[in-house]
Amino acid sequence: MPPLATLAGNSGFNRDWIIESHLLNQSAITRNREIGNETSSISEQKKWIATDYFPDLKIACGVFKTGDAATSQKIKISQHYKIKPKQFVAQAAGNSMNGGKTPICDGDYLLLEWITPSNAGSITNSILVVEQTDSGSDEQYVLRKVRKKPDGSYYFQASNPDYKNFDAPEGDEMRQFARFIQVIPNEDVTLENDTN
Repeated sequence: MPPLATLAGNSGFNRDWIIESHLLNQSAITRNREIGNETSSISEQKKWIATDYFPDLKIACGVFKTGDAATSQKIKISQHYKIKPKQFVAQAAGNSMNGGKTPICDGDYLLLEWITPSNAGSITNSILVVEQTDSGSDEQYVLRKVRKKPDGSYYFQASNPDYKNFDAPEGDEMRQFARFIQVIPNEDVTLENDTN
């Protein structure tokens, strides 16, 4: 390629202007590479903590769905979540909660907290995982916002208007299983064993 001085003379543009533009362009390329390296370094330095993950639970965001809470493994999430002892991770299945201020999409990793009727406190307006046993004695789970009717009974509200609300099971048939804490973005979750 001809030197910049030759290009400047042949093009009719001011030589100093072309040289200055070239230098600025090279400087921008160098800075972009530096930013890329900094971003890569930050990602490599991310610290992880291990918590329980239930891959077969598949929290239903629709209607009650059979799940298995018997099998767990360790999953690593970004350290800034500050996991508490009763918290764990499972994945959402369905899109009935995909809406509102805290949308939950199919496949999202969910940070949840075990609860029981004795420690759940008020459940009205909370997003909960509720458990019931079907006719075949299989455990089923659903994630919905719990709303209370004037008569004192409860119903499950969807965040996605494409899904209908439905009444909660009565009495002992509705068992509070876990409280929704937040969605964990995919970049803050890893199943790899070679993280720091």
